Amino acid sequence: MSSSSLDLSLPDAPRSPRRAGVLRVLTCLASLVCVALLTLLLLRQEDGVDSGPGDSIPTRSPDHLRALAQDLEKHTLFAEAARHWGEYLATAELSDRDRVTTLYRRGVCLQKSGAAQQAAAVFTEIAILNPKPSREQRRDAQQRLLECLSSLGKEDVRKYVLEKSTVDNEPGTSPVLANIGNEPVTMEDVRRELTDRMFGQLSHFGSGDPASMAKEVESMVSRQLSSKESLTQAVQQVLASRVLYREALSRGYGSGEEFERALSGFRRGYLGQRLLDAERQDLLQTITEIDVKNHYEANRASYVEPESVGFSHLSRPTEEAATQAAEAIASGAEAAAGLLSELVPAPDAARAGEPLPGLGRSSEAVAQLLVLEEGAVTREPVKIGDSWHVLRVDSKNPSRQLTFQEAGESARADLAREKQAEAMSRLQARLGQKFDVQIFADELDKAVNAGATESATGNADASEGKGDATP
Repeated sequence: MSSSSLDLSLPDAPRSPRRAGVLRVLTCLASLVCVALLTLLLLRQEDGVDSGPGDSIPTRSPDHLRALAQDLEKHTLFAEAARHWGEYLATAELSDRDRVTTLYRRGVCLQKSGAAQQAAAVFTEIAILNPKPSREQRRDAQQRLLECLSSLGKEDVRKYVLEKSTVDNEPGTSPVLANIGNEPVTMEDVRRELTDRMFGQLSHFGSGDPASMAKEVESMVSRQLSSKESLTQAVQQVLASRVLYREALSRGYGSGEEFERALSGFRRGYLGQRLLDAERQDLLQTITEIDVKNHYEANRASYVEPESVGFSHLSRPTEEAATQAAEAIASGAEAAAGLLSELVPAPDAARAGEPLPGLGRSSEAVAQLLVLEEGAVTREPVKIGDSWHVLRVDSKNPSRQLTFQEAGESARADLAREKQAEAMSRLQARLGQKFDVQIFADELDKAVNAGATESATGNADASEGKGDATP
C-alpha cells in the first residue's frame, strides 16, 4: 500500500506573474478614483463651494442658512458668509426684491473676502435681473462691480462698463437735470443727497430730536431748491461728487487695505448712529405732556426771560468824533437834535451774553447799556469792527418768568436731553455686558507711561537739536 504525505509547500513559481498583473490593475483603478475625486474637488472649489463638514448636512432649512450667514457676516467671516448666502439663494423661495437684496449681500461678502471675480459676477447678475431691481440697487451694484474690476486690474473692462453703464430713470418719477455719460442725475437724486448732507450737518452741530430735525431739513432743502441759482449749485455739487468717485475708481482707490479700513469705519459709525437715533426716537415717544409740565414746574428758574435793553446807535469813523457826539447828545445842545435824527434803531433788544443785534459781539457795550437809565447814552464809545458807536437806551425790559405756553418747547427739549443722557448711559452699560466689554487698566497705565516717556524723549531731542543749531 502506498502512502501519501500532506503537501505544505508554497505555490509554484510560474503563478507569480498572474498575481502581479492583478495588483497592477487594482493600483491603476485606485489611482483613477483618486484623480476623479481630486478633479471633483477642484471643480467644486471653482464653483465657490468648499468641501467640509457642513456639506454632509443637506437638510438645513432656509431660515437656518439665513441666520447662519448673517451671523458669519456679523463676525466678518465673509468667505463662509458668502457660501451660506449662496446656499440660501438656492433653497429659499424669495420674492424678487428679497432675491436682489440677498444677492447684493452675497456679492459684498465675496468682495470683502477677496473673491473679486465671483463678486463681479454677482453684481453683474443684479444689473440684468428681470424684473429689474430698483434704481438705487442697480446703482450700488454697478459701483461695487467697478470696484471689483479695478481690484482685478481689468482696466479695459472697467472703462467699458463705466462708459456704457446706465441707471434708467423710471418714467414719471423725477425729471432728469443732468447726465454723466449715460447716467442721469434726477431732481430726486439732488434732493436726496442735499437732504443727507444737511441732516448730517445738523446732527453734528445740533441736539434736536430726529423728527424736528427732519422737518427743519425738509424746509431748508425746499428753500434751496426753490431758485434756479441754488438748484444749479446743488446739481453741480452732486455732479462733482460723482465724477470724483469715478476718477478715484479709475485710479484704483476703490480697493486695498486702506479703503477697506475707511469703509469699515464709516459702516460702524453709520450703523451706530442709526441705533442711537432709533433709541432716541423711541424715548421721545414716551414723553407725555404731563412729563413736560412737571419738568417745567420743577425747573421754573431755568425758564426766565433775562433783562433786555432796547437801543439805537450812531457810528463815527474815529473815537474822538464818537466821544464828541455822545457829549453833545447828553448835554442837550442844539447839535443834539441833528445827532438824534442819525440814531438807527436796533432790530432787537440787547441781552447779556449775546451779540448786539445789528452790530455784533461786544460785552463792553452790553454792560454799559444794562446800567444806564432809559434815554441815556453811553459816554464811552464802543469800537465794533472799523467804526466807533454811540449807543442810547430806548427801553428797559426787566427779567420775567416765562409761562408754560411760552417755555413748553424749551422744557420738552431739556427733558428729552436729560432722558437721552440717562438712556444712553443705560444702553452703554447693557451693551457692554451683552458683548463682554473689558478695559484693562494696567495696560492703559503702561500705554500712558510709554507715551509720556516717548514725548519726553522727543522734547529732549528737540531741545538738543536747537542747542546744536548754528545761528
